[in-house]
Amino acid sequence: MNHREIIVRALQGGEWDSGYRECLKYIRDLLPHIPERVLDQRLVFMGIYLGATVATRASAVDAGGKARDFWMIKSTMDNFIDTIQALLEAPVEGEAGLHRPEHARPGEFSEIRASIELHNQAAGLAGGRR
Repeated sequence: MNHREIIVRALQGGEWDSGYRECLKYIRDLLPHIPERVLDQRLVFMGIYLGATVATRASAVDAGGKARDFWMIKSTMDNFIDTIQALLEAPVEGEAGLHRPEHARPGEFSEIRASIELHNQAAGLAGGRR
């Protein structure tokens, strides 16, 4: 098998990504309260975040020095994992929450979201969004 065949096989849904797909299924099973449309978006964000962070870490480790030291601290990776969990489990608010579960309170905003909305409105951004 040559490199091209390996790439084509992987892109056509071969076995290369079966572990990742199983992980995504497991995450979906753990978060049934998040609307499917919202969870789909968050899983895409997670994939981008994972890829970018792992690439940054690899580059820093290769470079050495203080950048390497930052990534070699165990708490750095623990914190990174915590942020992935937060990204997935965050409350669904705003337009994303149009299909929120019945127990959620419509219009409920976290202090951070409210602050961002006020800032955007003060800046004259339509609908409080860029």
